[in-house]
Amino acid sequence: MASGWDDRLTAVEALGEMGAKARAALPALVGMLRMKEGDSDYHFGNRQIRLAVVETLGKIGSVAEFAVPALEELLGDNESDYYENGKDCDPRPAVAKLLGEMGMVAAPAVPALAKALKATDERLRSNAASALWRIGSAATVEAYSSSEVRARATPTAAAVPALIEALKDHSEFVRQNAANALGEVGPEASAAVPALIEVLMDSEKMVRWYSAQALGRIGPTAEAAVPALVDALKDTEDFVRGSAALSLGLIGRSTETAVPALAGALRDSDKQTREMAATALGLVGPTAASAKHDLERAQNDPDSKVRKAAAEALQRIVGRGQKAGAGIPGQTRRLSGGRP
Repeated sequence: MASGWDDRLTAVEALGEMGAKARAALPALVGMLRMKEGDSDYHFGNRQIRLAVVETLGKIGSVAEFAVPALEELLGDNESDYYENGKDCDPRPAVAKLLGEMGMVAAPAVPALAKALKATDERLRSNAASALWRIGSAATVEAYSSSEVRARATPTAAAVPALIEALKDHSEFVRQNAANALGEVGPEASAAVPALIEVLMDSEKMVRWYSAQALGRIGPTAEAAVPALVDALKDTEDFVRGSAALSLGLIGRSTETAVPALAGALRDSDKQTREMAATALGLVGPTAASAKHDLERAQNDPDSKVRKAAAEALQRIVGRGQKAGAGIPGQTRRLSGGRP
């Protein structure tokens, strides 16, 4: 009866208030996610409870891998099942958010999250795209935390086709999260380059920013994006211009045709864009020799970071510096740092 599920709901919410101190209750909470039709009060009470359980799991934190199958099952539920008596008891947006917070342990849920990108609920689509980004980001951090970067298949690579479609979503939040997730996939997302080029001209600045970042993270196989990234050096938003500049460098030697535009960006009004332009020229390497005099002038820039980047770029271009495109994981990570 109602009081039964109401008492359970109160107990679940109380566990959430306890936070990490309630970790011993995780197995029981996960079991409550598996309540099936036919259980008492399923059609209303248990649906509210499952939503509360997901929210409580997020508050407790450090959710174990054993919870992933139950969370996947919830993502696969029929959307219409959660609307009753004028109340929205749909836990799926919260499930997607929680899976993203779980990081790499949620990798088995990638197919379910990719499918959720086609849901009618905008919150779910946005949270699913964000979760795919966070799982991919956790995988990248794990790969570079070892003493030697190891060959690996990005866990979110399987979601690339769905993420490409999500770039067409009417919601700007879905589009920006999808672009960000594709960037975390990296080179394995090369099939997304044409779609990312298109959203590089999106009306929303954050979508353009994430698209510019993603193209750089994909790397040399994003060569087709060079003209669009050169155009993005004229974007009205400085953080988009900066990301476009660095991405041209991360794409590597194939951006030789962009050298004049990058040299021009050394005179941008934004100091970080100037810094990224100098860094990009260094990454292009000796084929950026035509920018030598521009970089020498940049060594007198008012900003110390620009001066340092210009000096390092000159070393790479005229000295024995690092090969363009090699050993740049740290630069790749900078694409998401500090802006906007």
